[in-house]
Amino acid sequence: MGFRRILLIRRDGIGDMLNTTPAIASLRLSYPDSRIVVACRPSQADLLKHNPDVDETIALRGLNFVGKVRRLKPDLAVAAQNAYLCNLTAAFSGARIKLGWKGKRFSSLLSIRVPYRYVKGEVHEAQRNLDLIAKVCDRLAPLRLKLALREEERETGMQEIIRAGIDPRRPWCAIHPGGSSWDKLWPPDGFARIGERLSERYGMQVAIIFGPGEEGIAGEIASQMRIKPALIQPENVRRLAAVIAHVSLFICNDSGPMHIAAALEVPTLAIFGPTDHVRWRPLSEKAKVIRRDLGCFPCSAHKCRRGYECIKKLPVDLVWKGLEEMLEDENIGVELLTHR
Repeated sequence: MGFRRILLIRRDGIGDMLNTTPAIASLRLSYPDSRIVVACRPSQADLLKHNPDVDETIALRGLNFVGKVRRLKPDLAVAAQNAYLCNLTAAFSGARIKLGWKGKRFSSLLSIRVPYRYVKGEVHEAQRNLDLIAKVCDRLAPLRLKLALREEERETGMQEIIRAGIDPRRPWCAIHPGGSSWDKLWPPDGFARIGERLSERYGMQVAIIFGPGEEGIAGEIASQMRIKPALIQPENVRRLAAVIAHVSLFICNDSGPMHIAAALEVPTLAIFGPTDHVRWRPLSEKAKVIRRDLGCFPCSAHKCRRGYECIKKLPVDLVWKGLEEMLEDENIGVELLTHR
């Protein structure tokens, strides 16, 4: 079975798209001469720039994308997200083969429907995407996220951290305290205490990285610290990636930037609350997940009856213990305390 033009559709978040890159790489391995187009949100498309597995992106906004998808005339359309809008887009494309998950609305319009039988706490998102794409691929790529940064972008990121007051010759940690929803956020005072300890006990420089809408929480953390952290607000998602690429240690909640750090193989400590840490953990050997197991996982996540105690009352000492374990790891610790 050959395909000249392949359309993959996904319209959720940054992390979701990065965890789809092994599936896209599998399409490239199996169909090296095909034109691979990804229909997604603009922020997702930014992360696919310079990715050798992607020939083009189509922005899923407004109604004009329907015409673009139709004009592409794909032979294969993959609704990579288990969502009815992705199923509809695949159907509108007119593709000969339409692959997606069975169950959501309009999945009956697909020609290959894969049962979605995953439960919480068992399978990573990237593996789920590979399971889907395996229906049409004879070669599968490794479970490794892909984010391509050019040298000039890395240099721009370096200049940004220097302007913020970070000396790139010395190890530094970046704290990203944001996330896509309130229930994922560790309280600001916890990040403040961790930043202080890293500075006072290990001499690490500390920066707070934040995006649009996160100015308040970044300022709150800075105001609670006994030291003065650098504040960095990259102007877009690629500039954010260019900054993260130079970080010695990244500390964050379950968030899109966490997956960016994983894709760039940056040592990362990820703080998880009620979300599925097995499905959404940072896919990197240099990453560590910290969470408080209260015996109620798998849980209802966004409908918690315990006030999100797992994240809102996560002890600072538990997070610090995880950091010390990273520092003592022979494969990670030396790198954290030397120049990257």
